Amino acid sequence: MLALRQQLYKNYGLFVQWQDCGLSIRKWEFNSPTGRQLSKKENRVKQIIVMRKDLKMGRGKEIAQGAHASMKATLLNLEHPSVQAWLNNGSFTKIAVGVSSEEELHSLVLRAQEAGIITALIVDSGRTVFKGVPTVTCCAIGPATQ
Repeated sequence: MLALRQQLYKNYGLFVQWQDCGLSIRKWEFNSPTGRQLSKKENRVKQIIVMRKDLKMGRGKEIAQGAHASMKATLLNLEHPSVQAWLNNGSFTKIAVGVSSEEELHSLVLRAQEAGIITALIVDSGRTVFKGVPTVTCCAIGPATQ
């Protein structure tokens, strides 16, 4: 964890620490590393969180699953140019959408992968909501440009 914290701070200006209330992440610089203002084109890097709506998860569960997807896509691809651009611009723009089935979710993931876009599929362990059954809940697509 220490090496990851150091890498996030060194490369992206993110300061990560545990506090009594949980994880705190702060960004020291909100512009590019060079200090110049980012262009509109550079700010178009976004991440899409796709949630399965057929599962009827509670709002808190959806938020947690979406956070898992975002973190997985980001942390497993820290060296990817799209992730670096997304982290460097400081806005962490996300778009949340829903699909009506697991098949539709897998279809979107496959299309994104075929286009060379980062994806992260989340399978919930089932310990709290899905009666012990591992369940595909959501995915992150990107960060990527529009």
